[in-house]
Amino acid sequence: MLRPRPHLTGKGNVRPQRAESVEARLRLHRNERTISFSDDEHTGMTVAIRPEDIVRYPDEGSTVELLAECTGWDRSELTVFAGAESAVRAVFDLMIDPDDAVVCLHPSYHGYFREADAHQAQLRAVSYADLQLVPEAVLTAVSDDTRLVLLGNPDGLGRPLPDSLVRSVLERLSGSGGLLVVDEAYHHFGAPAMHDRIGRHPQLAVLRSFSKAWGMAGIRCGYATASADVSAMLRRVRMRNEVSGPTLALARWALTHPGTRDAYTAALAEGTRLVTAALRESGFETVPTTANFVVGRTPAGMSADEVRRRADSAGIAIAVLPGDLVRITAAPPEQAVMIADVLRSITDGRDDEQATAQPNLIMGS
Repeated sequence: MLRPRPHLTGKGNVRPQRAESVEARLRLHRNERTISFSDDEHTGMTVAIRPEDIVRYPDEGSTVELLAECTGWDRSELTVFAGAESAVRAVFDLMIDPDDAVVCLHPSYHGYFREADAHQAQLRAVSYADLQLVPEAVLTAVSDDTRLVLLGNPDGLGRPLPDSLVRSVLERLSGSGGLLVVDEAYHHFGAPAMHDRIGRHPQLAVLRSFSKAWGMAGIRCGYATASADVSAMLRRVRMRNEVSGPTLALARWALTHPGTRDAYTAALAEGTRLVTAALRESGFETVPTTANFVVGRTPAGMSADEVRRRADSAGIAIAVLPGDLVRITAAPPEQAVMIADVLRSITDGRDDEQATAQPNLIMGS
């Protein structure tokens, strides 16, 4: 009989698998790109993948070189991963033994909680207070035994991370030898880059992703910037050849076509405004956002689960967060207008065909 490690036999922080139909739903629950790339962009991506990218083991050298040119970091300070999820696992592998203390915000990226479970860490998840990050609560959680702190910039509700909090956390970690990881998967939507604000630090690592602003979640690619010493250690615990040749080729295509990213983020700015306005008109309390999502607290008398059910029946998948919060992925204006109408219908009780995600607005079909 199989005898796995005891702490992994329960459900823990594992996201349940659900059958989802991309064709029949507008997916606004995982902060993915909501429209297709153009035919020219698809063709460019296809051409970028060379035969040798498929038949040979991957060589990330040219991709790291291009990242260095685009980011201003030295090659020795860059590590490529199969998405931010893999980077988070590597950070835990590097820093955490059983019962080590880890601090993060709640809500935040689900991967933090899953890796804390897998590594048997003592997780201190600091909740927001009335939709506000409380720096003092974070600093209270960061004690002398803290080995790892994970914070998003922007945070889990969409606001930029305060410089003063980052500096204070780094000061607290100086005694424990802990690492601060700032997750900047959503940085390109408006949150100022942390390295630009506080400079480089030997106990700071920053994660970036091609999944959000680039809209390429399916290729599973991200990277970390850190000191040369930390980066070398991350590469030691990272799985060898974990980023495939085709993925590296698509990442190079993205880096040489920044206009694709910039056009999409610009389109989302207006879409975010429309969805935010609809939420407010419908009685939701919204949080100002510098991400590709909008968080709102439901009106009195209506639960977040009820909002999700009604949205689901209209063909839209949205996320529910603790505290009767909903999180809705931003979309370009042509989709945002329809999303706004669905949101209004949820709170005013309408249930008609006009307040339904139309097939021609799903993935730009």
